Amino acid sequence: MPVRRSSGPSLAAAFLVVSLGMAAVSLGAAGNDAPLADAAQRGDTAAVLSLLEQQVDVNAAQGDGATALHWTVYLNDADTTALLIGAGANVSAPNNYGVTPLGLASKNGNAAIIEQLVEAGVDPNDPTQAVNAGETPLMLAARSGQVDAVTWLLNVGADINVQETWNGQSALMWAAAEGHVPVVQTLIEHGADIGARSNSGATPLLFAARKGSMHAVRALLAAGSDVNEQRPDGATPLLVALINGHEDLLDLLLEAGADPNVEGGSTRLTVQGMRAQPMPLEVRKLGYSEREGEGVSRGNIFGKPLQAAVHVANWHISDQFIVVNLDRLRIIRSLLAHGADVNGRNTMEEPRWSGARYRRHLTGATAFLFAAKVADVEVMRLLLEHGADPTIYTDDNITPLMAAAGISWASNQERASEAQVLEAVTLLVEEHGADVNFVSDVGETAMHAAAYRGANSVVQYLFDQGAQLDVVAKDGRTPLRVADGVEYGNSFAAHPRTAELLRTLGAKEIPCPAPCAAAIPEEALK
Repeated sequence: MPVRRSSGPSLAAAFLVVSLGMAAVSLGAAGNDAPLADAAQRGDTAAVLSLLEQQVDVNAAQGDGATALHWTVYLNDADTTALLIGAGANVSAPNNYGVTPLGLASKNGNAAIIEQLVEAGVDPNDPTQAVNAGETPLMLAARSGQVDAVTWLLNVGADINVQETWNGQSALMWAAAEGHVPVVQTLIEHGADIGARSNSGATPLLFAARKGSMHAVRALLAAGSDVNEQRPDGATPLLVALINGHEDLLDLLLEAGADPNVEGGSTRLTVQGMRAQPMPLEVRKLGYSEREGEGVSRGNIFGKPLQAAVHVANWHISDQFIVVNLDRLRIIRSLLAHGADVNGRNTMEEPRWSGARYRRHLTGATAFLFAAKVADVEVMRLLLEHGADPTIYTDDNITPLMAAAGISWASNQERASEAQVLEAVTLLVEEHGADVNFVSDVGETAMHAAAYRGANSVVQYLFDQGAQLDVVAKDGRTPLRVADGVEYGNSFAAHPRTAELLRTLGAKEIPCPAPCAAAIPEEALK
């Protein structure tokens, strides 16, 4: 999924943070300038009635601009709201942060109060009613999940397909993102555009898939949404459902005709919304959270669904609260049963997190090679049972054996134990004849890979299987130089114990230009 955030801001939270939370601080400074608003804030109906009889200023505002009407609407007090409107309350007045009574009523999904405000003259399509960046009352009501409120706004002419300017999302997208099926159905029935795209190119179906809402997805598919529609980065509903751990939804999409061989690009987990621009301070004060699925790409590349299933199921991110509960074997079997190419190769790059740089490119890899990389022997065997070819290498001729040994190992992202790595290496060598001395296009072998990882048991095993110790890569590095970590800045650390083992086994001290990487043109390493 994971720690999840909503797809849009919480108006109630916003009002609490600044209008309610700050009121406790600002009221002292405001004194008794807004006694009616103060009484409404306390929910003191008797005091409100008494003050109205005294004909106090019904529109007097607290320090942050909140009036009595703001408070009664926020507290869902329809009766007192009606009294205030009858006493001349300004039904369109925003507080200092742009929050209007209609915005609050819509966020609460209170159809009765929405009706009162609209009948008092509030236009639901008036731009001043938008809380932030064009977020309309209809959008807020859609995200509340209250069908009556949505229906009432639609019946009085609320624009169903308008998109806010922050992320370009429509009311249908907001409802789909929250999984509010009755609202999704209502909006569709009233003509909502199921093909509309947000600024990131996401459709309502993609938002529903990310949420994992089976019923919302069914409603959108029944209305004509394309099960294979793609974002500009190639992400399909199937890939989005998979990386969010929605196993049942993945099955539903496959049964509906989702193509399991479409390659996806920079797709985000729900928790990883990024904004193209920093969030303005005044907006952050409102308590708004950064919205997921929008903004700039961070290079989260997943490849084909089969490859993504292997990768996501083995995620380990040390500095992120990310947990994706995924039955990888079930998912892989389902994908294969629906035609996933077991030997399909990615055409972009290795699946990665947040644009993290890997030591060696794995473009052209199969799901089997990715399973070897994370030493997931159970998945490796499952893929082999379904025809995986262990002799398919990457575009740079990196082998599954090199991947398993650690050619692209990242200490903060690999959770396989050294024992598991040795098991994967043993499977490849003893059961499938992997050549321990095969040299990649950059001149490295499986022994280099084991040195990168600092896996002594793997170094010893490869040596026992006849692996050479002193192969010099194109950048001048031998396994021993790798283990020594001479060029620390070139993305690998020293492994002194591995270096000691390599010397014990007979590795030679071979001179290398300093720094090694600078001695070889970058083009030669590609």
